[in-house]
Amino acid sequence: MKFSLMVMFTMSSKWKFEWLTSWNEVLSPSFIAQWQSWMDQSTDAHVFFEPSIVRAWVETYKDIWRIEPRFLIARSGDDITVFFPLVYVRGGWKDARQRSIVAVGYSDFDYNDPVVVYSNNLTDVETFWAQFEKNLYRHWSSSCDAILINGLRSFSLPKGHEYHQIDSAPWIDLSLLNSFDDFLSKTSKKLCQNIRYQERRLKKEGNLELRQFSPGETEAAKEALKDFLKMRAEKWPEAYIVPGLFRRIIDNALPNGLLHFSELQHNSKSISWVFGFIHKERFYYYIPVFRPDMANYSPGKVHLAMLIDYAIYNGIKIFDLLKGAEPYKTQWAENTTPIYIYEWTGRGLRAKTIRVWQKQVRPILVKSKKKLFNVKQIIMGNNTYVSERGTSIGKIEFPKRFCKSNKSNNNRGSFKTK
Repeated sequence: MKFSLMVMFTMSSKWKFEWLTSWNEVLSPSFIAQWQSWMDQSTDAHVFFEPSIVRAWVETYKDIWRIEPRFLIARSGDDITVFFPLVYVRGGWKDARQRSIVAVGYSDFDYNDPVVVYSNNLTDVETFWAQFEKNLYRHWSSSCDAILINGLRSFSLPKGHEYHQIDSAPWIDLSLLNSFDDFLSKTSKKLCQNIRYQERRLKKEGNLELRQFSPGETEAAKEALKDFLKMRAEKWPEAYIVPGLFRRIIDNALPNGLLHFSELQHNSKSISWVFGFIHKERFYYYIPVFRPDMANYSPGKVHLAMLIDYAIYNGIKIFDLLKGAEPYKTQWAENTTPIYIYEWTGRGLRAKTIRVWQKQVRPILVKSKKKLFNVKQIIMGNNTYVSERGTSIGKIEFPKRFCKSNKSNNNRGSFKTK
């Protein structure tokens, strides 16, 4: 494959690094074919770096803010190839014009592990991160105030690493289960009884059905998306939703089978939705929402139980509840995966000023804004409040601060709030 003049090529130890910095290059059909080949060959690749998912994200944010690719291809001989799609972002005034390099998707995507393809020898993988950091610093430190890569899991990092753990992701091992009854036999008695009780209540009052959108139903899925987004906005009124992102994911990832979008219907009325993914025998439980007026029936819990049943029946090995070890997740899962972050910040006056703004000044302003919002909610008689807890990971709250006009706070990126 011939790369454009925008490619930067360097060698470090046994590793050879190539940086692609042109959208025309990384979105060309020939490169996407190579990219897809790496995804198919990699045993540990996650769904968030699939070309169709990344393309939906890139096409959305290119319309909102200026982002530039910093896609890395690193090779160690003929044995190992590491593909790492990164982007360069110039922040807005809320972020003190911070210049950052982050992984594609940043806080929108739960996992940001690089894609690793190897033949026989895994020894050099241990040396990748040290050489990657040196090469990253050599090329981009002069034009960046921060380099932040979150969503990294232990298996993709070197042994004995010292990266900071920022979260964890609960998951359910389905590989030895033959039925949903097998799963219930291994979970708590309280959870099992509650699932069965709520399911009986719903069925007593009418028909209960799980409706999954097939690859050919993109238009129907986008119609259902309207209620999904409405319910999400009611539950998290300050969460910013990037226009068009969900629709693009449906257009790109439903036809190829990566996207799982389903709704739980009660008497033909949708009461719960799950926006997720299925990839390499793994179910990604991405965004669940339900009708608040049906909360007493636990529609989200019943929906999740049906999806676990669906996953077991279809031979899925892992049910991934993704980042955030909230109690509603840990009651289902005994396993958790630690999530780490790699971060580098500049030492100059500009970078120091930005850190003071982000760590000391802006948090006070955001906290004050949330208090005012809660007071307004009380006056208006609304029971929805905003937590005092921060809504970002690391030093950038991507992508809300990368939007030209955004009057809302964001939680876990543009559309990821649970």
